[in-house]
Amino acid sequence: MKVFLSIVVLFISICSQAQTNMVLEINGQSEISIDSYVNFFIDESGKLTREEVANKKFVAAPTEGIRTEATNNAIWFKLRIINNASQHQNYFLQFIDPSIYSIIIYDGDSMFESGTKINPTLRPIKGNKPTTFLTLRKGEERELLIRANSTNKMTLNAKLIRHDIFIDKNNDERFYLGLFYGALILLFVYSILLLITSRQRMFAYYAGYIFFVALLTGAGDGITAEYAHGWIRWKEGFQDAASALCSNVLGLMFMILFLEVKNWSNKLYKINIGFMLSQGVFALIFLQLRDFTVFDILALFGLFQIGLTIFTSILAVRNKVSQSEYYLAAYSIFGFFVIWFILSLFRVVPYGFVAQYSIHLGYGFSVLILSYGVGVRIYSVYIELLKKEQEKQEIIKQKNEELEEQVTLRTNFLAEKEGNLRAIIDNHTNAIWLINDRYELIDCNTVFKDDWKTTFGKELIIGVSMVDQIPVENLKVRWKVRFDVALEGKTGVYNDEYTIADQRVHLEIKTFPILQDGIVRGVSLFSSDVTERIYAQNKLENQNEMLTKVNQELDSFVYSASHDLKAPLASVLGLINISRMENDEKERQNYFNMMETSVKRLDQFIMDIIDYSRNARTNPEASKVDLKQILDNVFEDLRYIYEKERVKININIDQTNDLYTDPTRLRVIIRNILSNALKYGCPDPKSNTIDIEASVGAKNFELTITDHGPGIYEEYQPHLFDMFYRASETTSGTGLGLYIVKETVSKLEGKISMKSKLKVGTSFTIELPNKLVS
Repeated sequence: MKVFLSIVVLFISICSQAQTNMVLEINGQSEISIDSYVNFFIDESGKLTREEVANKKFVAAPTEGIRTEATNNAIWFKLRIINNASQHQNYFLQFIDPSIYSIIIYDGDSMFESGTKINPTLRPIKGNKPTTFLTLRKGEERELLIRANSTNKMTLNAKLIRHDIFIDKNNDERFYLGLFYGALILLFVYSILLLITSRQRMFAYYAGYIFFVALLTGAGDGITAEYAHGWIRWKEGFQDAASALCSNVLGLMFMILFLEVKNWSNKLYKINIGFMLSQGVFALIFLQLRDFTVFDILALFGLFQIGLTIFTSILAVRNKVSQSEYYLAAYSIFGFFVIWFILSLFRVVPYGFVAQYSIHLGYGFSVLILSYGVGVRIYSVYIELLKKEQEKQEIIKQKNEELEEQVTLRTNFLAEKEGNLRAIIDNHTNAIWLINDRYELIDCNTVFKDDWKTTFGKELIIGVSMVDQIPVENLKVRWKVRFDVALEGKTGVYNDEYTIADQRVHLEIKTFPILQDGIVRGVSLFSSDVTERIYAQNKLENQNEMLTKVNQELDSFVYSASHDLKAPLASVLGLINISRMENDEKERQNYFNMMETSVKRLDQFIMDIIDYSRNARTNPEASKVDLKQILDNVFEDLRYIYEKERVKININIDQTNDLYTDPTRLRVIIRNILSNALKYGCPDPKSNTIDIEASVGAKNFELTITDHGPGIYEEYQPHLFDMFYRASETTSGTGLGLYIVKETVSKLEGKISMKSKLKVGTSFTIELPNKLVS
């Protein structure tokens, strides 16, 4: 590199010796190029001071200006200026290349610093190019010493521009640059919107490509240094290489997707990917090393990429890839301007406006064409999608019409089925209702509605919690528990008893969980009236119980009756045989008395059987009863058992109402109890007292018969009302009396109770309803 610079300097020295130490005369010109009046010196160390270079040999610069390679060298200039005008002159000294990293101007004792290295807010003249202001007095001669260096290649062309001309020219330049970058911003936003709407990676690459193109061109005209100075400072002068690398890589990625290379040439796709990766790897390595060779490498890669891009575009056009002709046109124009810029660097073509803005023009035209191509691509895709959407909508419309027809048929079918189902449910004798998992009533049939209103006097409300609609608190708790059990996925069967329309009704209620996708969503409940079944069941149980009892009693009756009938008859036959052989009249009379006793016993037994049979086979017939008369008749019938003078009878009747009951059955009850009281409760004169207490109320009749005899042992008391039960084998009774009393009281829908205590006595209490028994 140093050898090359030495040759350049030598060549410049030979060609420019006649121009050394020329003085630039100012005569009020509007714009003057200083390239022919500059002498320069190259500081290869880049570290010499102003004083150190003062005695160095300067040589004349070429008329077209100096173009340096990317090095750490510092270039020193001397410029002598004299104002030959008739008045003071105000000029701006402006360097054409805005990418110069650092420029220091020594003007006498003053020093001005500019370049991309300096923050735009700290530059003496704010703008996109290194500029300083000079005021030249009439006849004044001044020598400027200028130091310039840049890590990139730089062109050291400069001009003196009169103050008034500079303002207009600067405004015009910034106006056109504003249009250029405004267009790039719009295209960037356009790409981002396309990315968001289409979700295609291609537009992300394109947006990134436009962004780094803006940074690269901005470095060439000073916009990047002015508005993105942090990028310059971060890359320390290598920002052009970083921007070029990113734009090249993103441009290739965009091209691969835009031209759909992989679809028609897998080989060319691999070549493009391989070139992109190799460019990225080499450029990153040199960027990390801060090696100036990176600019030359990227320049070569850029030329090759233009050729590869144009070649790929030509093949894409041949393969009839959509909008590939736009890509070919864009990069053909871009390649032209790149070649023009390269030729200007080697001074094959003059460094003028086209060369200065060739990258801008190339990128600008290519981006515009590509953006138009992208728009056409999007429009084509949109038209294709619109066509497909229209076809899809037509198919959907047709399907919707068919679906609507099917839905109508299905709706009518379901409506008919629902009507039939509703008719079945509403006409069903069972109550049916459904709730959801929040206990809210979903639906119910007419039976349930009517029963609910009859029972609770309220209308059911669909959509309201059934727990809240139950008016009775304990029922709320009971039903909530049942609902919760069903919502846990368990079925339930419950038997309830309610009063509906003043009638006691037995209900059997079944609960079933409603499952949807394996999850319990609600509960269905079915209630059936089982009152008749319960009554029939109870009746059958009562009949079975009665038959069992009858069978037991019949067995006992046959056994006891045969014994009790046979014993008196056998006794009478025996006494007859004895009396035939007895000659003593007195003994024979004794035998006759004994026969009479046996016959009476037999007669009593037959009467008990008749009472038992009559009570079991006939229904009660109630009539008005004179209780005092019945008692008198019973005592008269029992005259053979007791002597009136020997037994004291106490009767106390409290009667404020007429007594209605079956008189025959009442006589049987009183006769049997009094018979036992006279036989067993009056054994001696001291206890021969019987108390009879009677109370006749409006609805009930109560009779208590008490003796003061020896009493009954406690172990015998539970069996006193059993058929043929005798507390002792020595007793003369049939064992049917109290049994007949119990059965007769039961037939009259009454109750009998007994209290007995040894050596105190026995008391029987009968409670009967005072009513006409049907």
